[in-house]
Amino acid sequence: MSRPTIQDLAECCDKSLAGGKAVNLGILLRAGFPVPGGFVLTTEAYRASRGADFRDRSQSLAQEVCARWHALGGSAVAVRSSATAEDMAEASMAGQYETFLDITTEDALLDAVQKCWASLDSPRTRTYLAEHGIDLAKVAMAVVVQKLVPAEVAGVMFTANPQTGSKAEMLIEASWGLGEAVVSGLVQPDVLRIDRASARVVHATIADKQIWIQPGNHDQQLVGEARRRLACLKSADVTKLWKMGLKTVEHFGSEQDLEWAISNGELYLLQSRPITTLEHAEVYERLLQSTRSMLRESLEAGRGPWVVHNIGETLKHPTPLTWSVIRRFMSGDGGFGAMYKEIGFEPSERVRKDGFLLRVAGRAYMDASLAAEMFFEQYPFRYDVELLRTNPDAAQSPPTIPAGSLTQRMHVGRQLAQVNRRVRALAADFDRRLIEQIIPEFVRYCLAEKQRDLSVLSSHELIDLWRQREQRVMDQFAPQSLMPSMIAGMAMAELRQTLDENFWDEDPDHLASILSAAHGPDKTLESNAQMWEVAQGQRSVEQWMAINGHRAPDEFDLATPRWRERPDELKTMAARLKGGPNPMDLHVQNIEWTKKKIEELHARLSPVDATELDSRVELAGRYLLFRESGKHYLMLGYELLREVALEAGRRLEIGDGVFH
Repeated sequence: MSRPTIQDLAECCDKSLAGGKAVNLGILLRAGFPVPGGFVLTTEAYRASRGADFRDRSQSLAQEVCARWHALGGSAVAVRSSATAEDMAEASMAGQYETFLDITTEDALLDAVQKCWASLDSPRTRTYLAEHGIDLAKVAMAVVVQKLVPAEVAGVMFTANPQTGSKAEMLIEASWGLGEAVVSGLVQPDVLRIDRASARVVHATIADKQIWIQPGNHDQQLVGEARRRLACLKSADVTKLWKMGLKTVEHFGSEQDLEWAISNGELYLLQSRPITTLEHAEVYERLLQSTRSMLRESLEAGRGPWVVHNIGETLKHPTPLTWSVIRRFMSGDGGFGAMYKEIGFEPSERVRKDGFLLRVAGRAYMDASLAAEMFFEQYPFRYDVELLRTNPDAAQSPPTIPAGSLTQRMHVGRQLAQVNRRVRALAADFDRRLIEQIIPEFVRYCLAEKQRDLSVLSSHELIDLWRQREQRVMDQFAPQSLMPSMIAGMAMAELRQTLDENFWDEDPDHLASILSAAHGPDKTLESNAQMWEVAQGQRSVEQWMAINGHRAPDEFDLATPRWRERPDELKTMAARLKGGPNPMDLHVQNIEWTKKKIEELHARLSPVDATELDSRVELAGRYLLFRESGKHYLMLGYELLREVALEAGRRLEIGDGVFH
C-alpha cells in the first residue's frame, strides 16, 4: 500500500511519515483543541522530490500543494519543518530546522518548502545529529503548512513553574504580535504567575515591550509608546489560558509547555510539548527548601547569621572536592588555623573541628557566631554584621563590638598586644626566610613530585599520595605563603594611622594604597609582562608556559584547567595585548610617580616623621608583594592536587566529574 505524500494535519499519527511536530498537532486537533488547520508534505514527498527543484510548477506535487493552500483560504500560512528525529527522547531537535511565517503567495510557499527540506542537510544539523549519534540517512523531513493566526497577542505557557518546579502555579509569558518574538527571546515579555487551583494572578511583571512582529508584515516593528508598558493580557485571556493548560495536562498526563496566540478574542493552541526541564527545577526547589530548613534549624541552635566571606572573591562557586580541601584548610586545625596559632591566637575547639565557613547554594559564607572563635574561645567581642555585608574584608580582623565583661575584654586586650608583638617580630625577616628558604624548598618539592608517574600507583598508594600532598601544600606551605598577608595587614594599619595623623586633608586609605604599591614587581605583574612579550613575538608561548602554566583563571578551584591545559585560550589572550603598553613600563612609571608623591609628603613632615613614614611604606610594600607572589607558588602545589584528582577521575571513568 502506497503512503501519501500529503496529509491533513488532523490525520497525522505516524511520526515516520509526518514527523513529530505534525503528529503532535494531529493529536491536539483530534482531541478538540483550537489548533489552526493545515496539511503536511510527508516524508514520502521529501524522498520523491529529493534532488529536484520543487519550485518547478510543472511538478504535480507542487501543483497539489498550491491547490491545498487555496483550499485553506489562500491566506497567510506558516511553513515549518517536522523531522522524523525531532521528538526522539535522546535528542530534541527543536530549533535545528527552518520555520517561515507570513507566507502569502504560491511562489513563496514552494520556496519555503524547498528551504525546509534543504535545512535537513545543513552543516548545523549534521553537527547536531553527529553529537547525538543519529545517522542522517535515517532522518527524513516532513513539512507542515498551517494557517497563520494573525495574533494580536501571543506567547508561551507552562502548566508548572519551570523555574521552581512547583505544580501549584502556572507561568505565562506574553507579548504583542506573533509569538516568535517571545520564543526567540527578541522581546522581554510580560510574565504572569497564576495559581493553578483558582487562576488567580499571584504575581505579574509587566515588561517594557519595545518590539513586536506584526502579522502580515513579519518585520520587527516598534511598539507605540502607549502600548509598550501596557499589560497585553486581560483577565478573561488568563482564564482561557488556565483552562486550556488544565485540559492539556489532563489529556497528555504530564505537565506541558504550550505555544498560543489570541486573535479577535479567540485563543488558539499552536503547540504543546512536555516540559523537559521540570525535573531539574523540582530538584532545585527541593534543594532550596532543604537549605532553608537547615539554616532555620542552625539559627534555632544559636548559629549564624551568615555573611559572604572574602574567600568568595577568589573562590566564587567552589566544586565539592575543592570545598572539602578549603573547608578543612580554613578550620582551626587546618593550615589557616596553623597560621593563626603561629602568631598567638588560640582557636576554640568548635572551630578547630568544624571551621567557621559554610557552603550555601554553592557559595562560601562565614558564620558570624563562630568566626570570632578563630581568635580565642569565648571571645568577648562580636562582628558588626552590617559592616561585613558591605565589606567582607572586615572578617580578616578581630570583631570590635563588645559582647563580654570588662574583665574579659581587658584580658583579650593583653592577648592581642602579644599577638601584635609576635607579628612585628615575624615582620623583621619573614620575607627573607620566604625568599631564601621556604619558597625554594617548596619549588624543589613540587618539581620532584611532577616527575611521578601516577598511573603505576595502586589505588591505596594514590589515596596516600593525595593525603601527603594535601598536608605538604595546604597544612605546611599555604599558611607560610599567607603569613605575609597578616603582616601586611598590620603594616597597612600602621601606615594609615601615620597618614591619618599627618595628612588628614587627603584620603588616608587611598593614599596608603598608592604608597604601598611602590615595590618590586610581583609574580602576577611579571606574568602579565611576559605575556605582553609573547604578543610582541619576543617570547614563545612554550616559554611562558614553563614559568606560568600552572596558573589559571579561577585557579583556587581544583576543577579549573590550568593554562598548560588550554593553550589555545592563552594564544587568544596574548593576541589582545599586541600593540598595547608594556605592563612593566607602566609599573616603572607608577613607581616614579609614587616617589615624587613621597617627596611631596616629606616636605610637610619633620625629619623624624619623614623617617617613620618611609619605614612604614617600606614594610607595607615588602609584604604586599607576597599577596600575589604567594599565590603563584601555592598554585604549584595546587596543580599537584589536581593531578591526583584527575587520575582518580580517569580510574573511576568519570573524568572531571571527580570534582563534583
